[in-house]
Amino acid sequence: MYSVVVFAPDDLDGDDEVEAVPSVWLSPRKSHCHWPPFRSQESVARAMREQKMPDANSWSSHGAKVLRTYGKCICLQLRGNSGLNHRHYVM
Repeated sequence: MYSVVVFAPDDLDGDDEVEAVPSVWLSPRKSHCHWPPFRSQESVARAMREQKMPDANSWSSHGAKVLRTYGKCICLQLRGNSGLNHRHYVM
């Protein structure tokens, strides 16, 4: 399963950021989202597709709110505060 989350603005320098993430990346109460330490967007996308389990020793945790959860793969195009933000995830 995958969830669309909005990260807490204080974690992102005041900007709302929306991402599609594997639901396994969410904390048990769904109030935080773990994020992988990978630098390349390709590596992050692969971790998403494979629903890689978070590693508490190397992944960061950020305040987040779940907007919606999907049982299937999703593809999104999102618009952020700073304009059009092209993020296409085919999972």
